[in-house]
Amino acid sequence: MVTPEDINACCREKRTVVANANDCNHFVKAVCGEFGITLVGNADQIIAQITGPGWTHHGTSGPRAAAAAAAGELVIGGMSSTALGDAHGHVVVVVDGPLDRDKYPTAYWGSLNPRIRDAGAAGTTINFSFSQADRDKVVYASRNAENGG
Repeated sequence: MVTPEDINACCREKRTVVANANDCNHFVKAVCGEFGITLVGNADQIIAQITGPGWTHHGTSGPRAAAAAAAGELVIGGMSSTALGDAHGHVVVVVDGPLDRDKYPTAYWGSLNPRIRDAGAAGTTINFSFSQADRDKVVYASRNAENGG
């Protein structure tokens, strides 16, 4: 059985790879692959996959996403490029950890944006990954993770 600490440890390890640190979709796919979950494409395509069948949807509820991560599920959060009004979407891996302001879960991420890249290695809350205007619109979904992908 996968534990929340297994997912945290995997995130810390995968975040040390430069390609993962520099691109959120590479990071999320690398973490998911370790637990038997295949995601493909860029952040927009990943968001389309996690909001489809086979995933437990948590809407925009950070507390529900955090509870799923605390239960050992692999939780992905993100926003599409359209939702962000940007050229790129953004995805993160939510992990077991504190909620900031009782609603922003702890996560790891990579990023094309150097302003948020370093925080993605720290296991901090998603409000360091998404702007104040966007952080309440992040969608979350989870799946049971498997050992050994």
